[in-house]
Amino acid sequence: MNTTTLEQKTLFNLKDSYAQDRPYIMEFQDDLLMIGTIPYYKELGGVLALYHPETGEKEVYRNVVENQSIVGLAKYGNLIFGSTTIRGGLDAPTSEMATKPVIFVWDIAKKEKVKEIEIPFESIQRNTNDQWSDFR
Repeated sequence: MNTTTLEQKTLFNLKDSYAQDRPYIMEFQDDLLMIGTIPYYKELGGVLALYHPETGEKEVYRNVVENQSIVGLAKYGNLIFGSTTIRGGLDAPTSEMATKPVIFVWDIAKKEKVKEIEIPFESIQRNTNDQWSDFR
């Protein structure tokens, strides 16, 4: 939206061409808008969308991590660090869902994923006590 004229402008549509309807995370760093999504109903595989406001260039990458949605993004230098969830759109086929979320690294210049690390949940100690007791 133009904050002076209040005119709305659609930058791009991720639903029609990429089956995405939930931009879950949006981060703006170093003149780059990064968007991570969860797909449309019954779909798996979110996108990493990049928008360069100075040039108007748009980049969209689906299934950066196979059948996972992107829910966290941060940029450092020429790298984007992302985190995922195994969940997809509502009613997505559970038989095709991944079993573990991951952290990934995307190289902006190469336009490719350069690293993927599974999150080792089995090694994380789970606190079975009341997790809200510190806030009362």
